[in-house]
Formats: sequence, structure tokens, C-alpha cells
Amino acid sequence: MGARVLVIGGTGFIGSHVVAACVDRGHDVTVFSRGRRPVTPGAASIVGDRRRPGPATRADLETGWDTVIDTCAHTAVDMDVSQSIPAQRYLLLSTCGIYQAAGLSRIADESVPVNMHSVARGKVQCERRAALLPAQSLVVRLGVVTGPDDPSGRAAYWIDRALRGTGVLVPARPDQPVQLVDVRDVAGFLAAMVDSEHTGVVNVAGSITLFAEFIDLIRAAGHGESEFHWAPEQFVLARGVRPWQEVPLWLPTDHPFRAHLRTGTDRATQMGFVDRPLSATIADLISWYRTHRYRHPHWLTLDREQALLRSIGGS
Repeated sequence: MGARVLVIGGTGFIGSHVVAACVDRGHDVTVFSRGRRPVTPGAASIVGDRRRPGPATRADLETGWDTVIDTCAHTAVDMDVSQSIPAQRYLLLSTCGIYQAAGLSRIADESVPVNMHSVARGKVQCERRAALLPAQSLVVRLGVVTGPDDPSGRAAYWIDRALRGTGVLVPARPDQPVQLVDVRDVAGFLAAMVDSEHTGVVNVAGSITLFAEFIDLIRAAGHGESEFHWAPEQFVLARGVRPWQEVPLWLPTDHPFRAHLRTGTDRATQMGFVDRPLSATIADLISWYRTHRYRHPHWLTLDREQALLRSIGGS
């Protein structure tokens, strides 16, 4: 008999995969969301706003659960409703982006201090609130998550470029690390943690590869005819191109978040986490991309990219 699992926010990119993994493991899953998107087949639904739950919603939430998986707590106020949900275990999704990375070459493990002034400071507050819950809590700090349906488009950007058949600007150094984890592996790990006894904090991120290897994997899997041009990062920065936003996965050498691309995951491995080869994730992403042709509005435009390439003699 599976556990009674409540997934808060289980209809987004990560949450829907978590729900599916829990259902596949035979758990009795209920999703608590605002009802804007359909719930994964096999799961029940409670519709409401976690910040303003009405009496009926509270009554549904307070029936008692073996495990709560919270996929969408972003600020301390989001945790208010969590205090009234009776559960034996509480799994909170957080981010490796909370670490104080300035001056570090890597995030060695979970003992690295967190940065209360980071863009993810709300997650720090959520973690602290989770530690005060009566339930056993496990905080899962995620690295860069990707996979089919990824709305961030971080990996899809490079697939899009590879398949276009044009020149591609690559401002990252060939030896810059890339650390991507497949959303399905994250979901499987969380589903396995439902009935485990692990508590505390754990980093969950993918295996580390180099940017040049990442590009080679995409070129090999996509059979595209684009030509990739490695450009000096200072040249590109001087022309106002925004790392990570306009050119996803690129962080300049002196960027304070660069250490987040080398995050230690020894504890996750000891707890049973296994990530699939990056080549497998890329192959599935390419199949998804060929169907959906997803493009993010923040990406560097093709016209601007080609102008930059002309200025360095790359097209």
C-alpha cells in the first residue's frame, strides 16, 4: 500500500513529473494547486491558493498525510499553510542558487554557507520555516533542471541554434562547466524519498561536463549543420549581451555564480540518486523540440547574433 502524498504545486514543469513518479510508485497522490492546469492522471486534486486558503480548502488539507512534497514555496509567507498540514514527512524543493559562492571555485557540499542577500533569499526563509515544522523535513536543493517541456529553454536554446543551419555564437569558454539534471531523475528521487527516513539538506544536480562536450553532444544527436564559433567572452560582454538570460548556460569566468556550475552531490548519491547520461536527456530534448519548436522571448535574437558573428569574422 502506497503512502498518502500531498504535492503542493504539482502541475508545473517539475511538479507534474514529481506527481507522475509518485503515482508510478503506487502512492496515493493528491495535488494542491490553483487549478489553472490539469492534474496528472492518477492523482486527486484540491484547488485553492496556498496564501489564501478558504475554510473548505483547509479542511481538505488537514485530513492527514504521510508525506508532503512542496514544489512551489518561494517566500516565508508561502510556508504559513504548511504549518497547519498534518504530515509525518515534509519534502521541500529549494535551489543550489542560495549558496554564498563568491570566491569559491565549486560548491563542495551542503555545508557551504547560504547567502541571505541572493536572489533566492526567499528560499532560505522557506528552508528555515521547514526546519521548524513538526514533520521530519528534507530540503532538496536543486541544480539546473532540464528535460522535455522545460519552460526555461536553457538547453533548448542550443538545440535551436544547432538545428537552424546558421552560424552560432558561443561566448562561453570551451572548458566552462555545465551541470544539468534531468527532471525525470529529480522526480524519481523525490518519489523514493517519500517513504525514506532521510532528513536535513541534500544537493541534487547532474554530472559535470564541459561546454565543448555539451555542444558536441547536441551536434551529434541533432545532426544539424550549424557552425559553432567560439567568441571571446569579454568581446561579447562589451557589446551588452547578458549571460544566462540572452545566452543560456553561459556564465563568464569571473561571475560570482560560476561555482554553482560545479556543485557537489555526494550525499544525494549516497541516498540513491542516479542521473541518466546527459546524451540521453539531450536526445529526448531534441525530439521534444522538433515537435514544439519552443523559443524563449529572452533569447539573443538571430539578427543580433549574426551581427556579432560578422563583427568577429564568423559568418
